[in-house]
Amino acid sequence: MSFRERKEEPARLAEIDLIREETGELPVLLLDDVFSELDESRQKYLLESIDGLQAFVTCTGIEDSVRKYISRDNLFYVENGNIIPQKENRH
Repeated sequence: MSFRERKEEPARLAEIDLIREETGELPVLLLDDVFSELDESRQKYLLESIDGLQAFVTCTGIEDSVRKYISRDNLFYVENGNIIPQKENRH
């Protein structure tokens, strides 16, 4: 993520409020591989900012520090082309 993109991050999140004001509805967020570009504090900020919104977040891995902010019921893995719900024994 470039400096410009990091600087624009809060503005992008503010677009959610603008869309809600204009349409009366919340957008569905699609965030692709966003965690790999953010440090732990920004990951936490992002997750707190989208709490309560419908969001699909893809990533190649989840750090333990971030995992605690994600409900196990809402976590899925893709293995060999299959989508599988979070398993109790999986990290």
